[in-house]
Amino acid sequence: MWLAKQSSAKMQEETKNNSEAPAKTICAKSGERFVVGASEYRTLPVCAPYGIYTKPPQGEELLILSAPSGEICLGAVGNPKEELLAGEILLCSSGGASIRLCNNGKILLNGKEI
Repeated sequence: MWLAKQSSAKMQEETKNNSEAPAKTICAKSGERFVVGASEYRTLPVCAPYGIYTKPPQGEELLILSAPSGEICLGAVGNPKEELLAGEILLCSSGGASIRLCNNGKILLNGKEI
């Protein structure tokens, strides 16, 4: 959380200084996806928990961390469409599919208990 707040504050400061929007994904006619913000990133690695792989859809706002070894995408910035309780996990696709792991042991697949 601290890292996200620090990076977000830095991004807001850079946005004010550079008069640029936060980083957003773009899709070229060739189908290549890249991110444009204060800089343009074409081979940006994405940071996620082990076993979770994602490719943010076009237009999503992303949090980019600059490090001495290069930049890395920490993830998409946003709020879930559903309110989560402590200890719950919600996985959503841009097409509307969802899996919710509830803190009471239930699993909801597109809102239906399985």
